[in-house]
Order: sequence, then structure tokens, then C-alpha cells
Amino acid sequence: MVLPDVKRNKELQTSTDRRFKYNGHGWTEATKGYEIRKPFGPCLYFGKFTDDEVKFLRKLSDDARSMKDPMGKSLSGNIAGQYDMKNVGTPEEQKQFIDLMAEHCNNYIRSGLQVSNLDEMPSEEDHNLAIQLLGYPWVNVTKAGEFNPMHTHPNSLISASLYIDIPEVIKEEKKEVEEFTNQPVPGDITFAGGLIDDIWQSSGVNYTPTTGDCIFFPGAMRHAVYPYKSDVERVTLSFNIASFGFVSKTRNITQPYKMWFNDYDR
Repeated sequence: MVLPDVKRNKELQTSTDRRFKYNGHGWTEATKGYEIRKPFGPCLYFGKFTDDEVKFLRKLSDDARSMKDPMGKSLSGNIAGQYDMKNVGTPEEQKQFIDLMAEHCNNYIRSGLQVSNLDEMPSEEDHNLAIQLLGYPWVNVTKAGEFNPMHTHPNSLISASLYIDIPEVIKEEKKEVEEFTNQPVPGDITFAGGLIDDIWQSSGVNYTPTTGDCIFFPGAMRHAVYPYKSDVERVTLSFNIASFGFVSKTRNITQPYKMWFNDYDR
């Protein structure tokens, strides 16, 4: 029997001198501060946006809301306010969005492979990550009592949830229900990985988001969002990635971005 290299699992180092330190439930990247968790096999990525990036994403979300292009019938959410972002943003803003998401996706893919002790991808010094969206991003404006049932994102390689505005009062609800439950979950997102809970494996993990958080996860992973009762709006932005590829930084790319770099309009 070959025992796993515990030291490597707890402190990983890539060719770019990036170190991942084990924090008890995942690995934290020392330079950028994002976290990789592997609760039941596939990795989950937990990143953070800057205040300026949150402001930019909130602007796109507000634009989508003002256009009032509903897409709830295409989604699983029991949420009245779900808006398509197909016609949102200038070409420059769309490119800014794609580049920002590609940065986090690059972190997710590379570090996920490192944590899993798999081969590295093309060097980060010489290659950029290009992502191809599946459809368009959309905005979720959740109100009291609304929720997202357990579901997956079919045909999506990677999915993402971006937390634009999460009122603190929702977290206070968790403290209230702690008096009578061992699983306080108002407003939480939950991921389901296995089929059973026992001493060898976990079937799910909950996460309490805050404004500025982002989570990247496999599109085939089951997940849900619990309701809350406070009279506030919880604003998130979601999208799916159909494919990705690495492009040499020395390559001259002249093809412009069009409609979220989406094949649907080509």
C-alpha cells in the first residue's frame, strides 16, 4: 500500500512559488487569499472580489433589473426576480466581466489540480485562460420565502455564484434558529456530493455567503439555496462555463468580444 503524501496535501507549491496551506477544512492560497475546499471529491472554489469589483458587478446587476427581461421559466429557482443579462453591458464591460471571471476560474482550475495531486496545466507565466460561457449570465433577486431547490446545471463544465448584496440581517436569522436546530441554514447555499453521511464521507456542505464572495463549482454538482424570512433582497449573479482553454500570451488575438463571447450569436 502506498500511503498519501500528507505533507504535500497540507502544503503545496507550484512552479510559480504559490503555497497552499491547510486550514482544517481546505487549502488557503497565501498570496491571493482564495480557498479551495474538497469536502467530497470535487473541489469547490471560494474567492473574494474587491470593493471596486463588487461595484462593477452591482452596476451590471442593476442594469439587468432595469431591463426587466425575466428568465425564471428557464431556471429552477422559485424566485420571481430572475433577469437575463443577454443585452447588458457595453462590449468593454462584457470583456471586463469575462476577464475577471477568467481570473477566478484560472485560480480554481490550477489549484484544484494541485490539491488533487494531478498534473499541472500550461504555465501561468506564459498562458492566459480563455473561457466560453454557456448561454448568458443572469441575476437572482431573492426575497423573503423564495428559494432555489436542489438542482444541477446541465451541460455546464463549471458554474459560478457571485454574491452582489447579501444583507447582514439574514445572518442574524441563523442565530435565532440555532436555539432549536443543529443546522441553521437561512439564506445558505448547500452542495451535495455523496449519497450518505457516515464516518467515511460527507454528503453535503453548507456555506453562508457575504457580499463580495464568489463560488466556482462543477456544473454537475447538486446544490440548493435555502429561504429566509427577513424583508430584504438578496442579490446574486450566476453563469455557466461550457469550455475553457489556455492561450499563449505571445499569440496575437484580434477577434473581438461579442455578446459575452458567446457562440449562440455567431
